[in-house]
Amino acid sequence: MIDSKVCRTGLALAVALTLGACATLSSPEPVNQEVSLRTIMGGNRIEATCEVSNDRASWTVVSPIILAVTRSEKPLTVECRTVDGSEVTRVFQAAKFGDLPLGGTARYSYPPVLELELVRGGRSRSLQVGAPAFAPIDDVSKVPMVGEEGREGYRRFLAGESPRAFAISDRGRWVRVNAGSDAARLAVERCQSYGGRCRLYAVGDQVVWDQNNNLDLVAAY
Repeated sequence: MIDSKVCRTGLALAVALTLGACATLSSPEPVNQEVSLRTIMGGNRIEATCEVSNDRASWTVVSPIILAVTRSEKPLTVECRTVDGSEVTRVFQAAKFGDLPLGGTARYSYPPVLELELVRGGRSRSLQVGAPAFAPIDDVSKVPMVGEEGREGYRRFLAGESPRAFAISDRGRWVRVNAGSDAARLAVERCQSYGGRCRLYAVGDQVVWDQNNNLDLVAAY
């Protein structure tokens, strides 16, 4: 004869396990996101102490490091410094999963790689890195003001190594720099040598173009 109390207990346990399995299947997106943080100078990776923060939390770490940060729709600010006084500050914008090529639910994510170029003996000015900003980094069709030759140059930029930057002038000239120290400044300076006003379109893995900003970005570096 089966004890009815045992039977009821077993049934309750089965129901709990079933509900638990359902809850697992419908679990929300993870709260944290792993990002790779690294600091460089002259093309070489340099160890630095970094303060990483958004509206949810802050972290003090030593780069290079893979860090779990709390997701948020607000920007992620990274400030790094070395013992010899070299410093850098960058602001990384968050992007919705739904705005990225892989799709997904409307959650937010930061760039998976946070790379900062240190400035010796002083703090660099803050650069806001847009994601999704003007366009996804790999959407060649969105590159403005250039012809097919410029789009082919941008494809080579995407295929090339970092540090990298792509600059465009208001005359339709363009310059790409791959595997170059201080790539952003170098791209703008080379672009300006052709005449006209130059702006950065992409730096590293991010599009930084602001179609509403008519100023060149030399002073931002």
